[in-house]
Amino acid sequence: MKETLAHLLELQEVDTSLDELRRAREVYPKRIQELRKELEEERTSLEEMKGRLQDLEKQKRHYERELRRAQDELEKHKARLYEVKTNREYDAVQQEIEAWENSLGQNEELLLETMAAIEELAPQVADKEQAYAKSQEEKQEEIGRLLNRLENLDEEIEGQIRRREEITSRMDRRVLATYERVRKGRGGVAVVPVTRGACGGCFSQLPPQVVVEVKKGDHLIKCEYCGRILVWNEEKA
Repeated sequence: MKETLAHLLELQEVDTSLDELRRAREVYPKRIQELRKELEEERTSLEEMKGRLQDLEKQKRHYERELRRAQDELEKHKARLYEVKTNREYDAVQQEIEAWENSLGQNEELLLETMAAIEELAPQVADKEQAYAKSQEEKQEEIGRLLNRLENLDEEIEGQIRRREEITSRMDRRVLATYERVRKGRGGVAVVPVTRGACGGCFSQLPPQVVVEVKKGDHLIKCEYCGRILVWNEEKA
């Protein structure tokens, strides 16, 4: 019976490993997709911010041109004041001067506002670029690890399946059937060691006599609380 219990414990280890490998085969592709989506969202956010900065730079250049134009026109019209010969012409030129002065003031105000917005946004873009570069490096590294792991998963699963078949070929069919039934009803964990006098599955404290019987290993003993098969392991005990 001790050999049977040893086989059960080994079988549980293999099945736990198989469960983890199969779960990884489902989870890893989803995680890779999540990482790529996060990177795309970060890149899009960065591009949008850079786009706003570029728009502000264009506006700045536009207002600078308009400002120079207003200044040039203002100087021209002021010079014309000395050339006009009638009051009517003088009034018309004066109105033009007033209009260009207004244009000059408006463009100066808009230019200052735009420059302030650029001054505020530019460092934010720089910080976001740096954060994105770091995030991209970290996420691409994780994606690479997951892809490499995925390449080896099938081979590892096949290896564990062969090991499982080797173990089960040496086991009693009735014991194996009991193991499979308990495993199915207990979330994949059918065999647990006694840990400090308690069940390693549900952590309920076991009667001292049960602990003694498990240590002897003369027959199959289940936890009276969760129904899992109990085995003795010196390290865990």
